[in-house]
Amino acid sequence: MSPNPYQVENSNATPQNPYQTPSEAGFVLPHQSADEAELAGRMNRLGAAMLDGIISLAVMTPILWFTGYLTRAMGENVTLTELILQSIGGMVIFLLIQGYFLANRGQTLGKMAAGIRIVSVQDGRLVPFGKLIGLRYLPLWLLQVIPFANFLGLIDALFIFRQDRRCVHDLLAGTKVVNV
Repeated sequence: MSPNPYQVENSNATPQNPYQTPSEAGFVLPHQSADEAELAGRMNRLGAAMLDGIISLAVMTPILWFTGYLTRAMGENVTLTELILQSIGGMVIFLLIQGYFLANRGQTLGKMAAGIRIVSVQDGRLVPFGKLIGLRYLPLWLLQVIPFANFLGLIDALFIFRQDRRCVHDLLAGTKVVNV
């Protein structure tokens, strides 16, 4: 006989009520932890995002300086083609720096330092890499290229003040950020 994949953790459960929910009965599915991961705090998420931004700036600034893009962007208008190429280059560099950690741990370097990670809202597991990049990061990257659409990034960030602390990019990807 195979062991029961469900375990009762609540000794105060009332098995007489056949209509109570599994969580009320103390049943925990095998892929869930008894004490579900706590949502990451807003300040932890902000700190992680700031650290990731600093890392990106430290890598991108010399590249933009030596290619002359930084000087042109400060003194004159850059072409749409240059803006698109710079954005694609930024995405590639982000993936080179953070991709391995996102794929294997659900964390960027900033999230690792803050002790938080990205998980699926349905089951708390790591999100497939393609879904994570395609639904969580790519929409914001694309908005950066559209003139006058940068304010949408602010709206995305302001969603953190909802009760579930999920930004628009979390809603799109079906993710949440939890404490490790």
